[in-house]
Amino acid sequence: MPELMLELTYHADLYLREIGPGPLGHRVHAAATGGTVEGDRIKGELAPVGGDLLIMSPDGFGQIDVILQILTNDGAVITSPTRVSSS
Repeated sequence: MPELMLELTYHADLYLREIGPGPLGHRVHAAATGGTVEGDRIKGELAPVGGDLLIMSPDGFGQIDVILQILTNDGAVITSPTRVSSS
């Protein structure tokens, strides 16, 4: 079985904005305004684009869509989309 390895940690500076109720639940947007990325094989910063959109339904089910862009110290641009659902 493959072993999990820590590749990086990041700190995101976020601006929170409550959007309010919608047809699928309560919505909150967290806009990324910057941040840092650190790891043995990667270093850089978070671009001030993207962020998180959280939708929390009345039954407690939550879905979060995240898109972050990493600007590495060696000039690469990495776009990282993630979707997480939980109850």
